[in-house]
Amino acid sequence: MKSSQTSREILRTVGVSKEYPGVKALSNVDFDLLSGEVHILLGENGAGKSTFTQIVAGAVHNDNGEIYLDRKKVNIKSCLHAQELGVGMVFQESHLLPLLTVAENIFCGHEPLKKGEKGPIDWNYMREKSAELLGKLGYTIDVNTKVGQLNLVERRMVEFAKALSQNCKVMILDEPTASLSAKETEQLFTVIRELKKQNVGIIYISHRLDEVKRIGDRVTVFRNGAKIKTLRVADTDTDELIELMVGRKMESIYPWEERQIGETVMKVEGFTHPKYFQNISFSLHRGEILGICGLKGSGKSEILRAIFGDLKISDGKMEIAGKMVTIHTPSQAIQNKMAYVPADRRREGLNLNFDIVKNTTIASMKKFTVWGLLSDKKELAAAQQYKEQLQIKTPTVKKMVRQLSGGNQQKVVLAKWLSSDAQIIIFEEPTNGIDVGAKFEFHQLIMELAKSGTAVILMSSDLPELVGMSDRVLVMKEGSIVGRLEHAELTQEKVLQYAT
Repeated sequence: MKSSQTSREILRTVGVSKEYPGVKALSNVDFDLLSGEVHILLGENGAGKSTFTQIVAGAVHNDNGEIYLDRKKVNIKSCLHAQELGVGMVFQESHLLPLLTVAENIFCGHEPLKKGEKGPIDWNYMREKSAELLGKLGYTIDVNTKVGQLNLVERRMVEFAKALSQNCKVMILDEPTASLSAKETEQLFTVIRELKKQNVGIIYISHRLDEVKRIGDRVTVFRNGAKIKTLRVADTDTDELIELMVGRKMESIYPWEERQIGETVMKVEGFTHPKYFQNISFSLHRGEILGICGLKGSGKSEILRAIFGDLKISDGKMEIAGKMVTIHTPSQAIQNKMAYVPADRRREGLNLNFDIVKNTTIASMKKFTVWGLLSDKKELAAAQQYKEQLQIKTPTVKKMVRQLSGGNQQKVVLAKWLSSDAQIIIFEEPTNGIDVGAKFEFHQLIMELAKSGTAVILMSSDLPELVGMSDRVLVMKEGSIVGRLEHAELTQEKVLQYAT
């Protein structure tokens, strides 16, 4: 961060509060942001971070308190008004329009015009500028592509470019590195450092504590809707931040323990796809947590999809429980007691228009029928069982899943597969976008599954998580397995040596 002589206060809030029926989401928050700094917000889900930033971004209206931009009191009426005042935000959940192109999304609401305010849209400039903004992020994406055709990482980059296009002086990034690889994260950090040089003040929400030291200047911790403390990053450490966040001391958030690994439950031999991977072979054992990692383009996600029948291979074979199986569809994988917890839980793991009950039973509906008809009583009992077993925080299982926090949504995805009696569970980026307390709970759940005999495949870009939870790790590069590491020799450095 720049010295106090060169930095200036560009944002201040005084006593900002927000209440919803029965919930005090934010209570008397005082906060300030300096030009050219990254001010990180930490806190568990529901702590108030997102509510606070949405108020600053104009998406939510505060009930009480004052907001000052460049020392001038403002009443932010909408997101568009916030953008006009120089505040941009990349929301945690995508706000892109899937039927519009990349360029149209980046400049949606502030399209460049040829002849002043009343002229036609300057499409050539829009496309050129969009490509330029994406280039600053280290990405080349056809700006004429419909956003709905992009993958998760590409959509995230379009969100960043959209915020950059607004020439903002205050930029809010809500979980910006979720689902990004180490290389992609570093590209983003490079852009953030460049923005700091241009005196942009950045509010950065993250659940990844290692990012605090890497990119932050100051950090403010929220808990239960209140600001707990603001610290200089140089004056604190991870243990103190965790204690401030959860209100208690915690031991390691990776509860791995040595245990007896059982017999082989799955064997993959010679899996090949002409585009994504070649000659992939490995085995998975009962009660084992097998980690898989690699940089973008390594084929790590694609091999998981192929195993689950969502991507057709050109060669290779698979055995489950000693029997040769053919899996061409996810339905066939489910019939063979396999489950897949995807990285994008909201789009691929849940039906947001259903409640917890229906999301829990949707993959195993035959279990809940009586004389061919679904039994509401049996479904409700199953959902209630997994609510208690997985400690899903909700007053009722009739609650819509879109209203749950990220950590609780992920538990509902897991409940769906536990309900199907899965014996092999594939986790892809399982703790993306969930707070440190929820991460610890989820890691405990994964370890309990392994201890009970479930075979687990864990794909994670979070290297501390991968190293801390895996019994073995397969490292992929350019479509091949280039490293096989046992738990005793696992370090982040060794994983990166193989992956790069």
